[in-house]
Amino acid sequence: MSQITVHNQSELDAALAREDIKKIIINSPADVWLTLGSNGAGSSRVVARDSSHVVAWGLSRVVARESSRIEVTAPVNSIRPIDPTKCKSPTVHVLREVDIDGEPVQA
Repeated sequence: MSQITVHNQSELDAALAREDIKKIIINSPADVWLTLGSNGAGSSRVVARDSSHVVAWGLSRVVARESSRIEVTAPVNSIRPIDPTKCKSPTVHVLREVDIDGEPVQA
């Protein structure tokens, strides 16, 4: 598998344009914001680690693992209960990572 590490938006855009790259590792400073979008050619998979911030739009899917907690918004009429502790929605907007008490995590 061909992979590349990028540090800023121009490097990310160049890597996305290359057909030979199958895995992109983003290693950017905390103050660098990157945008990953689709040009209609398919989907993307994003793995965010440590103090990363992810905003997912449209039909995106976000999986928060281990001790990750996220605060999201969703259209009320789209929310479906799964059980007393869980619900699902086809569309959510991730606002921020939060701690166990629901307070924003400071980067």
